[in-house]
Amino acid sequence: MPNEEWVIASRYQQDAPTPAATIQWNDANRAKVDKIIAAGGDLEKTKLKKIVRFGIPDALRGQVYGRILKLNELAEYEKNYEVALTRTHGAVIPAEPMAPSFGGRSNFSNLALGSKGVTVVNHVLCVIAHDFPNLEYCPYVPAVVALLAHHIASEDELLGATVAIVKRSMARGHGHGSKDAEDWAFFPTYRKGANYMSRAFGNLLHQSNKKLHHKLTELHSASPEPVWTSWLNTLLVETLPQSALWRMLDCFVLEGFKALFRFGIAMLLVHRDAILQATDLGVVRSILQPEPSATTVVPLPTLCKAADGVTVARADTRKLQDHHKTLAGISVSDDIHEAHLRYQRGMPKMATRTGGGGPGGGKEGETTSSVMNDEHWVALWSWIPPAKRVEALEMIFTTKEHGTHITNLFGRSQDRAPLIVVLSTTDGAVFGAYVSHPFPGDDEKKGEWYGNGETFLFTLEPFARCYPWVGRTMVDDASSHHNESSDVSDDNAGQSSPSGPTIEYIRDRASMFVMIAERAIHIGGGGASTGLFIDTTLTEGETGTCQTFDNPPLTGTKESHFDLHVMEVFAFS
Repeated sequence: MPNEEWVIASRYQQDAPTPAATIQWNDANRAKVDKIIAAGGDLEKTKLKKIVRFGIPDALRGQVYGRILKLNELAEYEKNYEVALTRTHGAVIPAEPMAPSFGGRSNFSNLALGSKGVTVVNHVLCVIAHDFPNLEYCPYVPAVVALLAHHIASEDELLGATVAIVKRSMARGHGHGSKDAEDWAFFPTYRKGANYMSRAFGNLLHQSNKKLHHKLTELHSASPEPVWTSWLNTLLVETLPQSALWRMLDCFVLEGFKALFRFGIAMLLVHRDAILQATDLGVVRSILQPEPSATTVVPLPTLCKAADGVTVARADTRKLQDHHKTLAGISVSDDIHEAHLRYQRGMPKMATRTGGGGPGGGKEGETTSSVMNDEHWVALWSWIPPAKRVEALEMIFTTKEHGTHITNLFGRSQDRAPLIVVLSTTDGAVFGAYVSHPFPGDDEKKGEWYGNGETFLFTLEPFARCYPWVGRTMVDDASSHHNESSDVSDDNAGQSSPSGPTIEYIRDRASMFVMIAERAIHIGGGGASTGLFIDTTLTEGETGTCQTFDNPPLTGTKESHFDLHVMEVFAFS
């Protein structure tokens, strides 16, 4: 714990050094370690990997991380924290910056950073977003910066370590012609790569223990993504105690994503018997928690031994990616020109509303919403198409000021697109939709489905989740069905796997985006339910599973009917 100004000692959990680690890192042997690092080359293929797996002493972690990441080879501007703040924020540097989420979260509550440490981490994230504008979706970044901050001695070194990790990941993730092209050093730096990484973990779990894989797949069958996706996105901060996180971080700095996979699989293997008895994902999450109960605690040596027994081959992840590339692609590309992202914000800038009716203002991050708080905006803004994040938002309609008749809504939103529709219910749920096209005029498209695949549904309370058009991901899911058709326990062998979706299915049954019928709003069709239905009085509605977005009820419960408390509509300006 080298920086006591950043870390709260009472919340910090040190991993006890092993006798082997004490020997490996004594003064005599440290000279050998320094020699190995100085020799360069692929350090993962040297004796250093075995030494690091014993654990790095707490007092040496920051120094060793810096040597492994070769911070001395970075340009001065890449690791000068004060210059970077001025470059990012200008002359006025905010005391408490609102950091971009990159689609993830840092889980500070599970770590030991104090207020100053959190501020430094948020500043570093702002710098990374500014200096790497094409880093549009990379949920691993907030967690890796927060973890490193526990062991790095200064702001310059923390910034440098983060830059080194991001640069190496982007160099591999967007390589051309090399054997490491489309591979990741530490993590993928684009949305589809994150999906591939989740599937690669699932494949490894299937190889390691078929029954565990089948059990978890069965439990999350109703969820839009595997349960382990959020574990990977947060670098296991949600599931491992701090002492185990530091051991994982030691290996991660040297081995990259393979260490994340090894400890993730080990975590499941050591809790195998309890997980196989679980009846739902809530029970699994109670077993895998950072603060284990007396009945679920696993000694750190046991976990580390299990992690050492897991083998991860980069060739397997390359093979998975190559397989996906052979599929007929119909999903919208996630490759965004970096010019669209140069001024991306963690939260929208609110423009003055036209026509009066409430406070406006152009202050960064300010909102005029009576429903949305800062956390809601950070989550929602990370799902907005990147090209639109450079624009300001204007609230053009709210039932609190403009009444509860749909005619007022259509009049105030005429010819405005895209639109963000936000609803709060009398039960406290908050959800809505991003609508790609304007609501139709009096003689336009009434009773017809229209829009495109940029439209999506979302929930913000009681939890935050985005439900994009299934056409963006269904081809990959079809491959997943094909890949995992044998991913069942021996007891279920021989059962037929479901046939994958087709282009015709997506075109004919899962591309129903928006419809205005009988003066009511329908968003998301296909199947027995509408994803989101709002009646003509704007006082109630229905929400259910639809084929276009494959969403559960947006209320966050099994209840499909809701009574509206407030409806707000925002347009870009």
